[in-house]
Amino acid sequence: VGPRFALGALQYYLHRTPTSSLPGFVLLTGILRTLSCGGWVYITSSDDHDAHDVLMISYIVLNIPWMFGSIACTPVSHVASRRRRSVDVDPVNCW
Repeated sequence: VGPRFALGALQYYLHRTPTSSLPGFVLLTGILRTLSCGGWVYITSSDDHDAHDVLMISYIVLNIPWMFGSIACTPVSHVASRRRRSVDVDPVNCW
């Protein structure tokens, strides 16, 4: 869990600007995603089926803004990195 929080914090500090709230949103999404992953893994379906399902679905849904937000914060000058991700997203004033 520690490396996931460290990755989110590092990404936030590298991408934050006074004009964009996207890095903060990606950080919040990353924190919620990490907590839901931990809950989904440690609460088995035999212990509490409903909690397990809610946390699993939350993790899957939170992956969407996490991935697209990370891509959107990638600097335009990093052409090779953007090409490897093969998703053409306009930057939202992250840099």
